[in-house]
Amino acid sequence: MGKMERFSFVALVAGILFFLFADFISWALPMFVLKDIPKKSVEDLVAEAMAKNTTAWSDFKKLARYYPDSLKALCAYEDAFTGVTKISDNECKPNEKTFAKALKVGHRWYVAEGCWNCHSQMVRPVSNETLRFGIPGVSNSVSYPSEYNNDLQAPVLWGTKRVGPDLIREAAVHDVGWQVAHLYNPLYTSPGSNMPGYPWYYTKDKNGNIVPNERGLSLIAYVMWLGSWEVKPPKEFRIEAKAVETATPGATEAETAKEEKAPAKTEKVAAATKEEKAAAGKPNGQQIFQSKGCAACHQAAVDTVGPSLKKIAAAYSGKKDELIAFLKGEHDAIVDPAKFAVMQPQLATTKALSDEEREALAEFILSHK
Repeated sequence: MGKMERFSFVALVAGILFFLFADFISWALPMFVLKDIPKKSVEDLVAEAMAKNTTAWSDFKKLARYYPDSLKALCAYEDAFTGVTKISDNECKPNEKTFAKALKVGHRWYVAEGCWNCHSQMVRPVSNETLRFGIPGVSNSVSYPSEYNNDLQAPVLWGTKRVGPDLIREAAVHDVGWQVAHLYNPLYTSPGSNMPGYPWYYTKDKNGNIVPNERGLSLIAYVMWLGSWEVKPPKEFRIEAKAVETATPGATEAETAKEEKAPAKTEKVAAATKEEKAAAGKPNGQQIFQSKGCAACHQAAVDTVGPSLKKIAAAYSGKKDELIAFLKGEHDAIVDPAKFAVMQPQLATTKALSDEEREALAEFILSHK
């Protein structure tokens, strides 16, 4: 055997050995390093979410309220792959068992559908990714190791490419209504999207409305769980009317006497305070629109998931009572009836409003002329 032949043989053997060594290190080293670090189970994640009242828990309760039949189907669902079993009718309500089951089933089908081929789950400290895949002031941190140390990150779903956006902060980006419409047909929410629709995750309810089935509900619950631990409490839309004190503690006699000499001004201040309190007690339609997530589907002048506010205002011009009746679920849709299936589950939110709040919301919508 010549020198070159011996060198080629040694190089080949060395290359194979190094490849096998690298393969061994890639799984053996993490196993030995991490073996003493406890990994959170799905039940641990659920207990944490409920204790902290995260958006994941509140979103799951919304899904259960919007789609009660789908929740019942989820309770009856069994899957040998994930090990989930039936949940009794007495326990079939939003609780630790149903939430954990939804996350397990949702994660199972997220992996099975290959969602990780197009969506990564890691915000890296480069290229302003915290701005691209989070919301500043709500959730804008890069990914960190501990958020992957749980059963819902097995297998690891970091991904290798981004045909679609990163999802590890999705809880801070879109609400439940948007997710329901997007999974059924992405073009409803993202015109021009190359993501396929997933109509097999939907069914028709007894009224003929298209709603998520048990797997669809679970998949949406899982996606809405992603990043929920990073979502800071949203700003409360609150009007505070502070009373005006005519004499503050520690004021001098001269200052008090000066205030007593101006009864007319004091009366005006008192009247203004009463007006402020009255304004504070009256529902604000714009704040209701924002706080209830209506902006996720309705923009001021552009049709997106739903018709624009300007289009709705034009259709209901002079028909305020009909709009209020629609928000109560007592009137048929007259704007884009074909999209009513998307709006229908959201009516649970507007039905829960008081009469004064619904009227304020209707007035805000009708103000867009």
